Amino acid sequence: MEIINLIEDISNQKVNYIYKERHPRDAAFLVANNNKAFKVLNWKPEKSIEEVIENAWKWQLS
Repeated sequence: MEIINLIEDISNQKVNYIYKERHPRDAAFLVANNNKAFKVLNWKPEKSIEEVIENAWKWQLS
């Protein structure tokens, strides 16, 4: 829901989505973490998720 909320905030449009119960074999929740990429590769993101969504929205409008 966080990503949907960000998209709605940035685009000023309502996102139509259908919420369905998860399949019993699906993970109860997912967590993304880039700590290993930072430690092993000395990598860190250059843009926030907000910036990525905003840039994608601007591109879509052009």
